[in-house]
Amino acid sequence: MDVSQSLSGPEWMVEKAQKCLRTDLFASKSLLITARSLYPRNFRIQFEAYRIEKSARKTAEGAAILLDMFQHFFDEPVLQDELQALIVALQSESQDPSIVILRDMFDSFPPKAKYDILQKTSEHTKNMIEKSRCKLLLMKNFPDSIPLYGVSLAESLIDCEKAEGEKADLNPYRSLLVCEVLPLVIANKQIEVPIKFYAKWLQKSMAYYLSYITQPPRKHEQLATTPVLTSPTHNASSPMKSPCYSRPGFDGPPKEGASDSWEKMHELIIKIAEKCGWNLHVIPKMTGSVSSRFQHLSECHRQQPSDAPAVSKSIFYSTVLLFLKTAFTYASTVDSEAFASTNIGHSTSLLLLEDLNAKLKSKKHKHKKLRLDENDIPLDSDSSDDPGLSSIPANLKVNKSYGITPELIENFETGIDCWKLLYANEYFEKDLNWLLHRWKADTWQWLTSFQTDMMIFKGDFAQALRMLQEKHKQMSSMPLAEVAKDKLKILLQMAACHFRLSQFSSACEMTLDAVSLMPSSETSVSKAVQPEKPSHTSKYTRMLLLLPVTGRELLPYCIHLLLQCYKKKSFHHHSTKDDKALGHMIVLMQYNWPKEESLFSDAIKKIRKQGTFIYSLFFKFIINIDILEEFAFLATEEAGQIEIDLLPPAQRQKVVTRGVVKGGKEDFRIALENQVKRCEENVEFLLKQFLVCERDTLLEHLM
Repeated sequence: MDVSQSLSGPEWMVEKAQKCLRTDLFASKSLLITARSLYPRNFRIQFEAYRIEKSARKTAEGAAILLDMFQHFFDEPVLQDELQALIVALQSESQDPSIVILRDMFDSFPPKAKYDILQKTSEHTKNMIEKSRCKLLLMKNFPDSIPLYGVSLAESLIDCEKAEGEKADLNPYRSLLVCEVLPLVIANKQIEVPIKFYAKWLQKSMAYYLSYITQPPRKHEQLATTPVLTSPTHNASSPMKSPCYSRPGFDGPPKEGASDSWEKMHELIIKIAEKCGWNLHVIPKMTGSVSSRFQHLSECHRQQPSDAPAVSKSIFYSTVLLFLKTAFTYASTVDSEAFASTNIGHSTSLLLLEDLNAKLKSKKHKHKKLRLDENDIPLDSDSSDDPGLSSIPANLKVNKSYGITPELIENFETGIDCWKLLYANEYFEKDLNWLLHRWKADTWQWLTSFQTDMMIFKGDFAQALRMLQEKHKQMSSMPLAEVAKDKLKILLQMAACHFRLSQFSSACEMTLDAVSLMPSSETSVSKAVQPEKPSHTSKYTRMLLLLPVTGRELLPYCIHLLLQCYKKKSFHHHSTKDDKALGHMIVLMQYNWPKEESLFSDAIKKIRKQGTFIYSLFFKFIINIDILEEFAFLATEEAGQIEIDLLPPAQRQKVVTRGVVKGGKEDFRIALENQVKRCEENVEFLLKQFLVCERDTLLEHLM
């Protein structure tokens, strides 16, 4: 009897129904109908009946049983899992039959049942992400509940983010807050909260969008490839079980690109301005050029009292947004390798450098200039290191082949204008510094790079140098292979700043360090394409260059900078005789020959005037035929009584006196003939070898 009783119980009926299901669906359903009548409070029977109706895609029947179980068996763990699967299905757009049937059953519930299921499930759920999603579904399906739950949900997400120790702005809590909760809360006209709440939400939203926009490309790839939703009933490792760490793609606004995020921030500023009563007329539209948007903000700032909150807040946040957008557009373009997702059309990073050819016409009257003897050389004829250059407006050269378009320059200059406007107002400056501190903006490499370039543009070389030195110091502990390219860029900008500050020895040292980091394969190619001429020039204009970070483009700049340094030393009015410095200078002249022919002529005049010239590296690094011919002539009696010694010590047979004496003359002739055979060698390769191998000697003669 005991065995018979156990077989005729609810367990037996469930097992029998399961067996019949394989061959006779109606017999199985009949058994379960009987079982439900006999045992109305047996959860296993109820759930098995629900499962059969769900598998048969019987929406109404399955919904009725699910609703009955919700009302009588809510605490059952299996039912809780099914309700979680229902919540996930409601958020999914998947057409999988197992997902669609859950959505259809929910749609068939009466409104009160929908409300009760979402509300009670959210209260029962302990995980904050799952709880928030339930509340979100509740608010989306029942807008009248937004005033009841919206603000508390937003604040709870902020508190949980803090409690979990989330340091990154891209995290599940912030994503729900910014992308889903706040749009509902801010758009609801019944919700009124203190202005400090709106300010906090705006600050956190902007930080979130900025982190999403400026993250490395691989993060964007994750967002595109990681599924957003997964049903717990179909995946044992469901992200709902551990939402903070199992969902690597859940850290950005789904289905949005960077441009959409800028628009989202702009829309958010407008909505919060409406809520706070700020002046909406001040906020420029996203259409039109960035420079026109800045002009609108600048005009509003000039015409209206900026201490009025309704005006100042609108101007402040709009200017901050425009500054960040233009600064990032510029930074991500010039550092395209780090921001490949921005689709800028070229893959080589660019580097902002001073055009060392910049000259200022003397403001002195002609009668005040010192008279020169006929044998004197017009020394220091250029003013490329004149401190006065720092106060002169700078212009960037357009070069479309490098991706340097007028739009890029417009973004750069507008970003600088925004920065000036923000720091021209003490209230704006205070609020901006607070925002940047809250956002930990000092860790944004793109912003640091923009600020450095901005200081160079403004001619504040001392401040730019301090920022570059700090970045260089941070890289000193990193493996060289990882930071070689960034270090190359920093060294060259440091060199240009040192040059402008007339610190020629340091400029030379930084330049030589940069050359050593250039891949040798990049320099054995043809010379760089010359940039297009600027559309407007002035005799009192500083020019800046944006050069691709390749040996092909940067080696010529390095050579020119070194040549300018040696020119200052060798041709200075009070310089002492230094043949090595002059010889180094002649070696460097070979690169840009024949454009340096005039400078070479000045060097020959100096040699003639001093009557002697000794340079043991001559036959190792000088192969230019014109230079060789000139020195061949200097060795003749016709050139005058000039004492020259160009042979390395190992090849000398006799001490050279006036001219090249009889044994030494023959050695010189043979060496010169051999040197002529080298005239077709690659000058770039030779000069790079010279800069690397003779680094110590080059630095020694600039001290």
